[in-house]
Amino acid sequence: MQQQWMMSVIIFIVAFWVWFIIFESKDARYHKHQMQLWVQNVWNQPTKHAINHLMHPDVKIHTNIWKNTFPMTRNDLKQFHQRWFQQINNTKITILSLSYTRPWVALAAQVNGTSRRTNRLFGFKGIVWAQFKNRRIIEVYENWQNVPNFLF
Repeated sequence: MQQQWMMSVIIFIVAFWVWFIIFESKDARYHKHQMQLWVQNVWNQPTKHAINHLMHPDVKIHTNIWKNTFPMTRNDLKQFHQRWFQQINNTKITILSLSYTRPWVALAAQVNGTSRRTNRLFGFKGIVWAQFKNRRIIEVYENWQNVPNFLF
């Protein structure tokens, strides 16, 4: 009886994951893909118009790296992005996991690079939650752990 119950639970779990993999929504796949593009085109190999293309004009970015108490706007992010690349060499963001729970995409990531000023290597991890509107990022919550003080 116990073995039969355990087998039923295992079959249910396997069936659920097969269903999830096969029937994951188009929105989920699209939004996860947009987050991968965000990492690739904004941070790892920056392209000129990536921020405008991927971010909604009214985006609000709540992050613990930004020292102000109010959220970043798209223009604030552009300035931050420019400062980042003036101060950091070899930026590499590695996606550790990526998941979608409507309406949010959650991204766990490892950030690595070298400070131009001190020539010190650094690395830190964090989680980013992003919500989409009209297929562009409209709101972001970030929580980064152990960000080195020498970065800014």
